[in-house]
Amino acid sequence: MAARVRGCAAGTSLAIRTNVTSFSEERVSLRDFLVRATSDLHGRLDRALGAALVDRFALAAFLRASRATIGGLAPSLIRAEVWKTFDAALRRRAIELDLEHLGAPISPAPAEPLPWIPSTVAEAYGCAYVVEGSALGGLALAKQLGPRLGLTPDAMRYLALRGPDTMMKWRAFLSELEGFGGRASERERRSATAAAQSTFEAYAAAFEREGLLQWSM
Repeated sequence: MAARVRGCAAGTSLAIRTNVTSFSEERVSLRDFLVRATSDLHGRLDRALGAALVDRFALAAFLRASRATIGGLAPSLIRAEVWKTFDAALRRRAIELDLEHLGAPISPAPAEPLPWIPSTVAEAYGCAYVVEGSALGGLALAKQLGPRLGLTPDAMRYLALRGPDTMMKWRAFLSELEGFGGRASERERRSATAAAQSTFEAYAAAFEREGLLQWSM
C-alpha cells in the first residue's frame, strides 16, 4: 500500500486522530511528517497482508478490496485536482484483467460505502499519499508473490502497474505534495496527516470485508 498501510478501527473520526506529533517543534516536510504519523498503521497492515496473501484466492480478495477502495476514493481525489497523474481508470482496469486471469469474480457482493472519503484539498493530499505510495508496495508484493504463487505477469498487472516508471511517478507526486506542504497551515498539515491515517484504515476495512484479514478489534 502507499508504500505501506495501517489503521485504527475503521470509521474513527479525523478529529480524534490528529494528536500525532507537535508541528510547533520544527517545520518538518509534510512527507516526513506523514511517514512518522502513519508508520505504525503502515507496518501493521503490511504484516497482516504478508500473512494473509498465501494463495490465489487471497490475492483475488486483495484485488477486489483494492478496486472497491480506489473506486470509492477516486471521485473525491479527481475533484480536488491535487494529483495531476492520478490513474484511477488504469488501476481499476488492471485489477479487472488480473481477476479475469485468475478466474475470480470481480465483485461477489455489492460494494459498501467507504468509512471515510476526503472532503478538502488537505485531506485529498493525505489520501493521495497513501494511494500513490501503494504502487511502490505493489511492486514489492509482485516480487514476493510471483514466485510464491507461481504467478505470471498477466495476473500481476495491478501490482506491477507502471513497472520501471513507478519511482519516477512517486517522485513527481512527492514534488506536488511538498509544494502543498510548504504553503499549508498547521491545521491543513494535521488534516492531511489524519486523512492519510483514514485512508490506510479504509483499505484495511475493505480487506476485512473480503475476509482477507481481521482488523477491527
